[in-house]
Amino acid sequence: MADGSRARKQRVLFVGLCCLDVISVCECYPGEDEDLPALSQRWQCGGNAANQSFVLSQLAPHSIEFFGSITDGPGAKFALNTLRESGVNCANCSMFKGYSFPSSCVICSLKSGTRTIVHHRGNLPEVSMEEFDKLDLKHYDWIQFEARRNVDQTLAMLEKVDRHNRTNSNQITVAVEIEKKEERLQVLLPKADVIFISKDFAKHLGYMDSRSALCGLYPQVRPGAMLICPWGADSADAMNGSGAVLHSNGYPTPIVRDTLGAGDTFIAGVIDALIKDCSLEECLLLGCKLAGYKCGVDGYSGLGKYWKQIYTKL
Repeated sequence: MADGSRARKQRVLFVGLCCLDVISVCECYPGEDEDLPALSQRWQCGGNAANQSFVLSQLAPHSIEFFGSITDGPGAKFALNTLRESGVNCANCSMFKGYSFPSSCVICSLKSGTRTIVHHRGNLPEVSMEEFDKLDLKHYDWIQFEARRNVDQTLAMLEKVDRHNRTNSNQITVAVEIEKKEERLQVLLPKADVIFISKDFAKHLGYMDSRSALCGLYPQVRPGAMLICPWGADSADAMNGSGAVLHSNGYPTPIVRDTLGAGDTFIAGVIDALIKDCSLEECLLLGCKLAGYKCGVDGYSGLGKYWKQIYTKL
């Protein structure tokens, strides 16, 4: 394995959504028109990019920044304070006062181990190229983009990073997460060095397993890029320029408590492992173990300690 002690501190930027998750933990998922008591309820910072920045802040002492659209109000204040208290820099976020903050109502069923999400985007604008253009890219080593509905804006941001890499000595690793079931997001595949595609996205395109998704989609990525596809709790596969499909089994927790954010936890783990120069196969193994552990705890408690244990034993 790579010697993580020699990996220098990285400056990592996450671009995407921050929202408020209102989470109700129940014995089971309610039936229609049923009045079901919650065992507990809590507020939690949500959104893929925000979650990934929060988790990565627990795994290693990188310089981590979240960049997205925010607004005023108690929900936004709570979410941003959560990130800031974990050491995530939010100073460059785009402020839109008076807009509604995105929120999700989440029901976690202890019986089935599922999390059901009802998301309300509201009228808050997506992050734009105009705002992204204000960032000095010399401050970053890795930029992770969450693919959202602003595809044209995201393409423009990716092109800006490409121009930077063509004309500057400090090279930025570019990563993209494609989760949503939208075929048009395929245009982002050739724009990154590391691409995470979700099970939902792969199945939307007609692929029934991660291996076939990788083999079908890899011709669209740039030469030498890493294409990574976690398949829920079952496994994760990846492909790089070698053409071989690399695999890791899933590591389900004995008792499922909270699966919300497991995918974001996997991605944060893989990013840190890649930064530490682990092999791609080792990155999959570590990411799957960390995501499995996360499903057995409420929220993201204890991830840093567990990550240290599994990385040391690798």
